[in-house]
Amino acid sequence: MKKRVIKILLVMMIFCIALGMCSLVACANNSVSVKVDGVEKQLKTKAVINQEGQVLVSVDDLPDLLGATYEYEQENNSIHVAVDNDFIDYVIGETSIKANRLKFTLDNPINAVDGKVMVPLEFFGKYLGYDVEWNKDEKIINLDKQNLISTLPQTEQEQAIIARANQL
Repeated sequence: MKKRVIKILLVMMIFCIALGMCSLVACANNSVSVKVDGVEKQLKTKAVINQEGQVLVSVDDLPDLLGATYEYEQENNSIHVAVDNDFIDYVIGETSIKANRLKFTLDNPINAVDGKVMVPLEFFGKYLGYDVEWNKDEKIINLDKQNLISTLPQTEQEQAIIARANQL
């Protein structure tokens, strides 16, 4: 009986490892180029596409891509990203994110991959004033500096949050 349980657990563990390796291989094969205002940027850490099709970049690349600064607070495992008077705060491993006075919920938590904190470039770019365009076929994400008000996230929920925040 014990041997059977051990065999079942071993098979399950091998399956989980294989599944995880497939996910990493899928991400590794999704090489992404990033252009800012028409200029291709060299990234310190390779951008990846997650299973939901979102382009993720390392927080270390945000200064070069968006002109952002960031600070890591070890005591609460959080990161503060700022560009001029705009900021984004989040806790690694959580889906809740605060951008200026607004709170958002991301589809997936912001996590570290191979020791690098990976963030969704579309959300960060749009919120920090960039028009973001994803060319899925060529795997190029284009960011162009725009008027911040025209590029804020615009789902119905986000519009309601923005409207309430503007009433404060």
